Amino acid sequence: GGLGFIAHPFERTSKYAGEPEINWESWDVSGFTGLSIWNYMSEFKSHVHTLVAALLAVYAPSAVICGPYLETLQKWDQLLLERPTPALCASDAHGATYHLGPLRRVVLPYGHLFRALSMHILTREPFNGQLGHDAALLYEALGQGHGFVAYDGIGSARGFRFQARSGVAEATMGQEISLHGEVAFEIQTPLQCDIRLANNGKVVAQARGTTLAFRSEIAGAYRVEAYRQHWLKPRGWIFSNPLYVRLS
Repeated sequence: GGLGFIAHPFERTSKYAGEPEINWESWDVSGFTGLSIWNYMSEFKSHVHTLVAALLAVYAPSAVICGPYLETLQKWDQLLLERPTPALCASDAHGATYHLGPLRRVVLPYGHLFRALSMHILTREPFNGQLGHDAALLYEALGQGHGFVAYDGIGSARGFRFQARSGVAEATMGQEISLHGEVAFEIQTPLQCDIRLANNGKVVAQARGTTLAFRSEIAGAYRVEAYRQHWLKPRGWIFSNPLYVRLS
């Protein structure tokens, strides 16, 4: 009855990381629930190629963190062509202390990580503080992809919305909607950003601002990506779970 998500499916390491690449290799596996599309620690260790880069990453991690690897997003889109595949993210928190001469530093402390990368979920009813009730809602949301990944460390994503309407039917992340003529998509973000709407991995609409509206007559797995400027560079901010448009 558990949920299985493939962790850090693609990894890159670098000289000062001191760790190997721990990639997922057996893609003929079946029965897993979904994919972890963004691992904060995995990405962090890919940026420490030199001593200067390592010091920058250690003391200002938001200066180097950019978003999910392209290979991971491409693999996710490939899996989505086969079946619904929910996504989540991971802090991969360790809070280890490292030494370099007189320098001593906790690398990626828990306080930073738990304010950085977040998994936002949508539940069909509120939590009530009872473990069994709340756990069931949590597992349902994660297992069905009712939610989105957000880098809250560069701006709170609370209030993000991704919805679709076709005829009298409505759907949001993780849900299916039947195609009746056309589907109207509505995307809202709480902050200014670059919004992209993709279908089966291909960008079909984009906008700069806090809203994007789009109409389509094509079925597929639609998902949203949003990017914000931080440290003079666009960073991945929001990655929604797909909304599935099916032929009626």
